[in-house]
Amino acid sequence: MDRALVFNNVKSLAKGNLGVPLMLMGLLILAINIIGGIAIGMAQHGLDFSLAVERYALLTIGDGLVAQIPSLLLSTAAAIMVTRTTSSQDLGFLMPSVHIRDNLDLMPNVYRITLMGVTIAEVEIHPERELAIDPGQVFGKVEGIEGIEGKDPAFGLDAIWIEPEKKDQAQSLGYTVVDASTVVATHLNQVLQTHAYELLGHEEVQKWLGQLEKVSPKLAEELVPSAVNISVLLRVLQNLLKQEVPIRDMRSIAESIVNLHPRSQDPKVLTTVIRQALRRMIVQSIVGNESEIPVITLDPDLEQF
Repeated sequence: MDRALVFNNVKSLAKGNLGVPLMLMGLLILAINIIGGIAIGMAQHGLDFSLAVERYALLTIGDGLVAQIPSLLLSTAAAIMVTRTTSSQDLGFLMPSVHIRDNLDLMPNVYRITLMGVTIAEVEIHPERELAIDPGQVFGKVEGIEGIEGKDPAFGLDAIWIEPEKKDQAQSLGYTVVDASTVVATHLNQVLQTHAYELLGHEEVQKWLGQLEKVSPKLAEELVPSAVNISVLLRVLQNLLKQEVPIRDMRSIAESIVNLHPRSQDPKVLTTVIRQALRRMIVQSIVGNESEIPVITLDPDLEQF
């Protein structure tokens, strides 16, 4: 998998979100509030300049910081919505909803991803900076940066949180540079891909069948309950996702199961037959549009080990 491409896809898909314009607007409002507050303090309340700055700037900065929180949440939520939609299209079933909630038990700038109540990951980010990720082919260090070293949470690559003005320099050296909302969304996307088989339940399979019925009603009728029951179908689809095989080719999957009926209802056997039917898609996911697959042949004696 091209990790840089994953980041760039998430970033470009979410580019239409309102996070950046809202943050710029928030800073503009912050500046107006400071200037206006100082003027009102001096003209209407008779305060001297230093006292007006101390009182009104402090109040305004506090209000401005609170105003930035919704914009960060909005940009992150927009990126997550795009990620969820993209993952659903790639994997072939509708992903469950992603819930975003505040947690006062966490340290500032830390987010936590949980699945069915169990913590999957807990990561610290720096929203005021951008993450420069080393994909393994950089041409040098970014000079003059007092960065914060870290790791890319999605793929575990070495990275550094840099000031936004150093972005162009970092990119020229080969770094993949993304903002905080893209970091969160890409990490979530990776978690969804890894745990997709756990997210697929009876309700999701029922919706999957509903989509099949729209395009191939007769095939859907022959599949459940004639060939297999929904529990067996669930096991088969979970097996495919666990092996990182998407289930979006509903017709090939359903036909493979129906054609094998009534010889077997063993989920493992059905999974093997379906993989054979999806061989082109599986190979393409490995080598893309290349005409050859790199292989290594082993001496038969070595296979015994």
